[in-house]
Amino acid sequence: MEEKMLNVTGSTFREEVLYAEKPTLVLYYSPWNSDSASQCAVMHQLLPMADRLGAQLGIANGDEEAELDAWFRIIDFPTAVLYKGGKAVDRLCGAHNLKEYQQFLAAALARPLLRDTMPDTWVAMDRLHRTLPDFDTVGGPKRDKTIAMFYFISFGQDDMDPDKRTPVYDINKILHENPGAMDDTSSPPWGPYNTTHFWGESAFGYYRSSDAYVIAKHAQLLSDAGVDVIIFDVSNFVHRDPPAAYFYKTFMTIFQTFDEVRKMGRRTPQIAFLFNFWYGPYAVRQVYKDLYSQNLYPDLWFRWEGKPLVMYDPAKIPAEDSDLLNFFTFRRPMPDYFYGPKGPNQWAWCEIAPQHGFWSDTEPGRVEEVPVSVAQNAVPDPDTPGGWTLGCMSQRDKDGRWLARGRSFCKGVQPTEYHPELGANFDEQWERAYQLDPKLVFITGWNEWVVGRGPRFIHETAPNVMVDQFCDEFSRDLEPSRTVIGDNAYYQFVAHARRFKGVRRQLLATGAKTMDVKGHVSQWDDVGPAYLDDIGDVNHRSCEGWGLAGLYTDDTGRNDLACMKVTRDEENLYFMAECAAPITGERDALWMNLLLRTQADTANWEGFDYLVRPDEEGELTLYRCLGGWNWEKVSAVEWAVQDKVLTLALPRKSVGLADAKPRFAFKWCDNIPLGQDEYVLEFYTAGDTAPNGRFCYQYREE
Repeated sequence: MEEKMLNVTGSTFREEVLYAEKPTLVLYYSPWNSDSASQCAVMHQLLPMADRLGAQLGIANGDEEAELDAWFRIIDFPTAVLYKGGKAVDRLCGAHNLKEYQQFLAAALARPLLRDTMPDTWVAMDRLHRTLPDFDTVGGPKRDKTIAMFYFISFGQDDMDPDKRTPVYDINKILHENPGAMDDTSSPPWGPYNTTHFWGESAFGYYRSSDAYVIAKHAQLLSDAGVDVIIFDVSNFVHRDPPAAYFYKTFMTIFQTFDEVRKMGRRTPQIAFLFNFWYGPYAVRQVYKDLYSQNLYPDLWFRWEGKPLVMYDPAKIPAEDSDLLNFFTFRRPMPDYFYGPKGPNQWAWCEIAPQHGFWSDTEPGRVEEVPVSVAQNAVPDPDTPGGWTLGCMSQRDKDGRWLARGRSFCKGVQPTEYHPELGANFDEQWERAYQLDPKLVFITGWNEWVVGRGPRFIHETAPNVMVDQFCDEFSRDLEPSRTVIGDNAYYQFVAHARRFKGVRRQLLATGAKTMDVKGHVSQWDDVGPAYLDDIGDVNHRSCEGWGLAGLYTDDTGRNDLACMKVTRDEENLYFMAECAAPITGERDALWMNLLLRTQADTANWEGFDYLVRPDEEGELTLYRCLGGWNWEKVSAVEWAVQDKVLTLALPRKSVGLADAKPRFAFKWCDNIPLGQDEYVLEFYTAGDTAPNGRFCYQYREE
């Protein structure tokens, strides 16, 4: 039988591709793209192999199928996307020969499916009671929208000899406990000059960036937020044997951990590198030799214009290094905060508002990239009235007033009161990005916890000089922290990411059904939707922290929440929680908790007004919030456990949801000590929660 090439269109896509029994590789091409004709020919050559592997092939004219382009974020042509099990599971960008297509298809078909938990449909309320936009607010997924996150790996290793490790110096705590510390050079409270200081404490403690437990958590947080690629900062690379400031062990640990996460069906961002601004191409050669030339973790390489991306100036690479020039897509990193691009194919990661748009020579009429940063170490230029220059986050004027553009800086004005938890600077930077409408936004940043302490930097001389990071106000980190910021900055970022990229519609409930709580679980088979959670995210932790932070351990992960369902009849709400393995654990107060957000204006704890958890006798019980972590018992709950599945029923009147078509948010937790963390970060650091972090599923019928 002759193999057939599908001609994929928007009207045939769902039947022939998305819901097809066979995996399907679709090539998106453009008649105007010079590589498209040759790639369509290669696809025809690939037909016999695809047939042998039980797959089918198709081609789609991307110029005519804009809806498909937007749905699957087709940024460049040609791009081949593999669909399996109703999902887009992998892609190959740019022009490739037959052998490369064969290797890609064989590897992709053998790879486990990534589990689409649909995080862009989740709801959340942060500690400031800000909520996330949904489909009705921002519309559906947009074409050509990518988010890159600056990711820092410089504190992966310190001296393993305990006698040579330094204490943890937390600047936030130093300033709080020592009001005059900025004018004091003594150590303590400060560490010696050139010693690593932390601006604050992460939700995960003073960790090393090589802590695999934290790396997996980062993959989850960033993927849920909509981050497509993390970009490693290797800008301080020093060419010697062995190289310095290369962080090889750390970044290989991240690649390995991300690969393991993907093998469990969970999502991660892809990865790229940013190298030295003025130095020779030694770092590019080194990472090509150690990683790319050995074809290590190719699924994790972030590709731009069809090739792995590196941020480096290709003009500094000699012609004899043609293997490098031909292998990568280059974007020259621009470290200047003020003057914008000096030509095409340049990207910045930090500028003061209003930021510039950066373009490429392939699309000179369109903005390709815009930097968006949380704060900027820029200070007033003493030589230019009204101008700005590079400075220090810790910089002050002669009267002791702060000068840098911190998290609260906005509209050119240094605030009289600082509220870093609000993120006014970050909002302003995003508004500029929306105006320029780029293909890619480069965010600064994530996990930039450490800074060196010294006595001077450029024009600044003071007892304590910290350049890129300083404290909660003068820092640019979105990772949840044990500071006044908490996880507010993270959800602020999620809201902007959704506005930039668009989101999918929330799935609607299938309708009313009366359930027998103690009946066979098969009665749930026709109830939808299935609210999915990541599987395999109950890992335990045991890793030394930075310096003398000590050993970080966590063994609270046990019941791995996997699939949740909800239905109702006239009298009751019925809930089902399925775990990846038989439900275990003593029925104490932390066992299989269900949190509900049913009303907007009632007493609540972090937005939740009802809680189901075991009482003193181990029986599931409904509680009503009295405000904060104070709860009153409402009634016992009918419930049952059958192997991996817990089911329960709640009278609708008991939770204020007697309306004909209820709408409410909910989340499940297991072995999480709720209400005991000052910064409400327990959703990230213990047990399991579905969905992740502060997110909730939303039940709705219309």
